[in-house]
Amino acid sequence: MYSYDNMTQEQIIQLIKCAKFADLAVSEDNKPYCIPMYYSHGFQDGKLIIYMESSDCGKKISCIKNNANVCVAIERSSERGMESAVIFGKAIILKHINECHKDEQFQCCSSIKITVTEMSGRLYKHCRL
Repeated sequence: MYSYDNMTQEQIIQLIKCAKFADLAVSEDNKPYCIPMYYSHGFQDGKLIIYMESSDCGKKISCIKNNANVCVAIERSSERGMESAVIFGKAIILKHINECHKDEQFQCCSSIKITVTEMSGRLYKHCRL
């Protein structure tokens, strides 16, 4: 049987620093849409900010334009067990005018800036036989 401990805010921030990608969940017409994405993070005015890159067109961009409430899930496996964080926030689209991809299918790209409003995390300990 698995057991877990709640993670502190400092442990969640450490997970955000160490993990490589996150799942971004948005909603359109009460239908959830979730996609894995690379991310970066920072702090602005004492608030945690998560940044994700995206093409200007696509479902996630149109969803965010209609509903700024998003959820981000980040997880990783470590020697201690499975670390998992669920992060809620408000997203805005930051438009980039200059080229950011060499691929011709992307003529322009945007950053998704998520201001974190709430987060929680758990450390799931490995099974012991």
